[in-house]
Amino acid sequence: MIFSAQMNRLLAFFKNGKAADTNIYQPDDVAAAMSANEAAYAAGISAKHIASGAFRILPFSGVDGSGETPNLACTLTGALAADTVAAVIDTADFSDQRSKFSSSTGANVITQSSLTDLHTHKYLALLIKA
Repeated sequence: MIFSAQMNRLLAFFKNGKAADTNIYQPDDVAAAMSANEAAYAAGISAKHIASGAFRILPFSGVDGSGETPNLACTLTGALAADTVAAVIDTADFSDQRSKFSSSTGANVITQSSLTDLHTHKYLALLIKA
């Protein structure tokens, strides 16, 4: 019974910022900050939270990865060094092809990790700015 009462007081404190039977409140600035955070989480992320140019979608073609010493560098014009590759989509069937490419880019380059011939395939890369 005592444990239950203590748990209820603890839950009330987290929920209301005070114990149910006391006058202990959180400082106003902490309560306001928590309310602002709760409102942001409820609303979700919107365009105003994302810096301009943080995401880019760029087209590119695969390369022939077969053979003894293939050149696996695919030209990805507009990519910056160390951009993170969030997704790679095949434009023919819109399938996820992320596993066939590196997780980051070089300047204007994405590296194909698949040792198969993909030179006829067209892709879209979703990049997150480094």
